[in-house]
Amino acid sequence: MFEKLKQKIKQSMENMNKDLIVDASRFNDRLALKTQWSPLKKGGTNFKTHNLIKQSPMVLKFQLSLAGKLFIGIFMVLGLGLLLAGIYSLFSNSSSGGILITIIGATFFAISVFMYRTMAVPVVFDRSLGVIWRGHKLPKLSGNQHNNQKLHYTNDVHAMQILSERIHTDKNSYDSYELNLVMKDASRVNIIDHGNYQQLAKDAQDISVFLGKPVWDIVNNQKY
Repeated sequence: MFEKLKQKIKQSMENMNKDLIVDASRFNDRLALKTQWSPLKKGGTNFKTHNLIKQSPMVLKFQLSLAGKLFIGIFMVLGLGLLLAGIYSLFSNSSSGGILITIIGATFFAISVFMYRTMAVPVVFDRSLGVIWRGHKLPKLSGNQHNNQKLHYTNDVHAMQILSERIHTDKNSYDSYELNLVMKDASRVNIIDHGNYQQLAKDAQDISVFLGKPVWDIVNNQKY
């Protein structure tokens, strides 16, 4: 327990230090000095969870990758298998551990459903409508939607930022990378977070060209 606490404290200190040592002046933009540079979304994976696809000349979309689907699928199949085995054990009275197996199976299955509901939600960049939205269907556009956390106007986006976070587990450590929108009021919106920097940087460049917004990349110390 103390080892896990030490790892969490160490990770928090590393993230704080990253925020302190970022020289945002390199981007030659006053908003880069106002926005934050610490990880916006805690945690992450060590593999690519999403693919950026061109749905049409006016629409780009992040959707769950095959690796992401397999990752969730493992939890779902394992959880469902344990759940069914536990239920069978309870009704057949073949084992005293049926309740425990059922609880473990239900927990794994619930985790897989939660991961699917969060990770499988697409992020859509629609240049024809001038919006960026998160969800399986277009949110309501009528009225003032500036307070809608699932919908953002492209005109409100000033830039994008790429940053990294060091993740520590019981067995190993790895880097996870974030792509965030930097809004004109210096607030940030997380778009994607996974472990494949090369692909994330390429996707960021494609979105940059698509939206006409710069990318501030502190992982590779460059602006594009």
